[in-house]
This record gives sequence, C-alpha cells and structure tokens, in this order.
Amino acid sequence: MDFNSFISKPGKFCVLSEKKLEKVNTVSFPKKLRFALIELNRGEANLFIGNFLDGLERDNKVSRWTIGNENEPLEELKNRLRKVNPDGVIIPGEDYPSPFSQRIHQISTETMKALSRETESDKIGIRYFSPIFDITPGQLYYFLTEQRMSVKQKAMSAHRSQIERTPFDKVAKSSNRINAILAEGLIENKEGSSKQEWRYAEKYYIFKIDERGDFYPFESKTQALFERDGPFAAETVLGKGPIRTLFASPHPDDDVIASGGILRWLMKIAEQRGNGSTLNSLVFTAAYRTKIPSSIHAERGHFAEEEWVVYKENEAREAIRRLGGNQLKVDIQFLKLPFYDTMKEEKPDIRSISEKEKEIVYRRFKEISPNLAIIPHPDDLHPDHRATWQLSRQALARIAREEKKPIVVLYYLSPWSIKANLFYYHGPVKQEIKDRISEIIDLSGEVMAIIGSELCTGFGQKPLSSEELGGERAEAVYAYSLSPLVGESIEGGV
Repeated sequence: MDFNSFISKPGKFCVLSEKKLEKVNTVSFPKKLRFALIELNRGEANLFIGNFLDGLERDNKVSRWTIGNENEPLEELKNRLRKVNPDGVIIPGEDYPSPFSQRIHQISTETMKALSRETESDKIGIRYFSPIFDITPGQLYYFLTEQRMSVKQKAMSAHRSQIERTPFDKVAKSSNRINAILAEGLIENKEGSSKQEWRYAEKYYIFKIDERGDFYPFESKTQALFERDGPFAAETVLGKGPIRTLFASPHPDDDVIASGGILRWLMKIAEQRGNGSTLNSLVFTAAYRTKIPSSIHAERGHFAEEEWVVYKENEAREAIRRLGGNQLKVDIQFLKLPFYDTMKEEKPDIRSISEKEKEIVYRRFKEISPNLAIIPHPDDLHPDHRATWQLSRQALARIAREEKKPIVVLYYLSPWSIKANLFYYHGPVKQEIKDRISEIIDLSGEVMAIIGSELCTGFGQKPLSSEELGGERAEAVYAYSLSPLVGESIEGGV
C-alpha cells in the first residue's frame, strides 16, 4: 500500500517497510516530498523517532524547526508554514508532556488544512510521542518489587493461549518498569522506600461517579500504593469501609496482564477489611477466535470452539489462583457477550451493542454493587476494550444514580492504550543504557515492537518474528491526512 492510500483510510495499522510482508499490513515511505519537523527542543524528535526519520529522509526532504520558547509568538510558525508550503508536518502529539505542544499542534494542523484547500493538494500530518511523560494529579501508581513482579508474571504465564502467541507478559513487565522510572519521585516520598526496591508500577487514572451518575476526575494528589500498605492505605481514594471491587475484563487474560499487581493487593485488603469486602472479575467475551499456539495444538490436538472457550476460562481461573485467589474467594464470571462477533476491527461501532447486552452487564454490576470499579481506559484501541469501557461506564452511572452513592473508577492501561498507527522496526539501542531516559526509550521500543506486530497482523493472530518485521524494537507514530475531505481518526476508527 502506498502512503497516501494508507492515510486516506483511517483505522488501519501498518508496518513501515519497503518490502511486502506476508500476512502483515505494510506501507512504504512516501517519496519526493517536503516535510517540516517541528520540535520543542533541538534534537528531541531524534531521541524518540530517530530511526523513522532516517528512513523518511532517504527519499524526502525534512526541514527541522525548533520552537522551544513558550513566549515566542506562534503566529511566526503559521507564517513560516504558509511561506514554505510543505507537503507534510511532523509534530508533537496532543498528549505530549508540554502544554505548549498543544498550541503548536493546533496551529500547524489548522494552517496545513487551509493550505490543502487553497492549493488543492494533499497534506500529511505525522504525530510523534514521548514515552517520558510527567505524572499528573488524578493518577494512581501501584508499585511492585522484583519478587511481586515475578508473582504477576507467574499468573500471566497461566494464559498460555495468549503469551505463547504474543508475549504480553514481556509487554506488561517493560511497561510497568517504565511507569516506575517515571514515578520514582513518589517512591522517594514514601518513608523507608527506595527506587532500587520498587522497580515496577501499574498506572491508573482515578475518576469518581457522583450520585447523579456524572464522571469527573478525582480531585486529589497523585496516589502511590505499595504491597506492604495496610488495609486503610489510600483512604482518600478507596474510603475506610468494605471494598466491593469489580474488574471489567474484555477477554479472559486482561485482568492479570493489566492489573495483576493491584488485584493481588485488593485480595489482601478485602480479606483484612472484611465486613462484606469482595473481589469480582467479569470477563465480557469468550475470545474464541484467538489463534491456537502450535505448542498447545501439539499437546491437545484439535479443539472444538466450545472446548477452546472452556480451555481459556480454565486459564483465567488458574491465573487468579496464582495471584493468591486460592486463599481468598475471587468470583470470576464469564458473560460471553455477543458483541465479540459484531465489533469490526477497522471500524468498530459501539452502536452495534444490543440493548440485551447492556441489560446483562447492568444486572451483573447491580448484583455486585461495587464501590470500586476497574475498567479499560477510553483511549484503548482494541474494539472489545472500547465496548467494555462503554458498557461499564453506562452501567456504573446508572447504579450510582439508583443507589445514590459515589463509585470510584480506575481506568487501567492495556497494551492497546496507545495512539499510533505506523510502526517502524529497527535493531536494539546500540549505546549502553546509562540513564533513566535511555532505559525508557529502549523499553518503549521493545513494547512498541510487540504491540505493532499484533495490530498490523490482526487481533488474535500469530504475528511475524522480530527478524521478519525488521528488528527487535519499533518506533511508533500516527500518520493521517490533513486534506479536509478525508479527516482522521486517532482512535483507530472507533
């Protein structure tokens, strides 16, 4: 697929490659175009997408503009873009850590769209992202030691049907390490703790639903939880009484992959607080289309669809048991909702969810009557995760209104909580990892390589190896059309 065709079809994910790869969506670099690369600090983009830029510059001209002073009039950027009239802009993503980048993004986008109309030519936008985000109020970090991370990995290893196809246990470990590095200031503020001890962290976004059913960000300082914290830790978030936790898992493996650490802690807290504290995991879909790994095929032979569903359910029960669920009863329910068969990958439509499915979810949520719900992040690219978020949000708001009670909601970040559609593969970082930034960039490249292989092959399929894709690391960007008639979809078409 050529580049212009790719950006005119929002919702696709592709590997950037000059050769066509079997069973993988690929797109080649554009050629003979002029790009304006806009940076906040000189050389910053090279740090995050240097290999991608090297590939782009082979057959295109890239002019680098640095706009690092927030006091500079951005009107000059607009005038310069109009004067140069480039074919495309490469700009910081909207969720880049600097608020100033949002103004750069807005002005660049508006100017390029105007130029597209005036010159009747196609214009390209490419967003790059920094994995080095600042922590902000309203986030919750659950920290794990090396030992506790090994417990989480042991639980994840129960999902052989998933990790022998795509190593999401490695994605979880690397992502949790990145979180801990970024939030190490929270560790230093914790008496008797050190960043050498707490090397991993799961990150959540805290929201609260009020008695009217309205969602709003939790107005609190950033919270930090540790394995050794007692039953009344984080009282400002979780309250003092019994905790009735509901975890919304789109597929049988999402609970331990995204939240194995905090789920283990909540098991202990429920046991300590008692008085009606419960922990419930609701698995929304059967996920039976996942390709069966050859190792399981060799052991078990052919699976009928119903047998494969039961196999994956047993994996989910075993994963919870390995977290500690054999010591405290954890209720796992498998809803097997039919939206798994109706949501389309490239253009998922939440409106296709039936009223019957909404009512099933509401009734199960109502039975649990949670005061803490852990649900997917709304930016998640996976269509099943998006549907789970939507169904959960609606059910929780309805319950909060009916029962006249607030509910704390944690949005968890799955591997699909990214905003990218192009992945450029390369070798590992060559220089020695000497500081936190280089470690984050190397780990991020590892994560993007695994996620990109799944997105560009298709959910549930067996991805190509890193050698076949072009390297052990990948840089990710979001490419889109700035032609007014095409538009864009930053959420993968959702």
